[in-house]
Amino acid sequence: MKRIMMVFVLAAAFLPVCSLYAEEPVEIVVYNNSGAMSAAQGGASSNPEYVKLIHDYILQETGVSVKVIPPVVGNEEEKLNAMLAGGVQVDAFWGNWDKYYAKHVII
Repeated sequence: MKRIMMVFVLAAAFLPVCSLYAEEPVEIVVYNNSGAMSAAQGGASSNPEYVKLIHDYILQETGVSVKVIPPVVGNEEEKLNAMLAGGVQVDAFWGNWDKYYAKHVII
């Protein structure tokens, strides 16, 4: 639970100033491929109430809507590759970003 809260808080910390001027909540998308949210490992995604409570708290306090995408365990990297190649909005992700930086997929 502490890891999940930390992911949400860190992600939300990047955009609170922008949200002050936005009419709609600013949305950031976090692809959590750390395994911390997988139901198989007892993460928060096994209890949607916890995810909603954390989301609502961050939205209320910062005006930022944090959308977390927890992948199916076992093909985390493949799903991230498909999302990045397909132009899906991913503002932050967990993992071996150095591979993507070396290939100029991210800056």
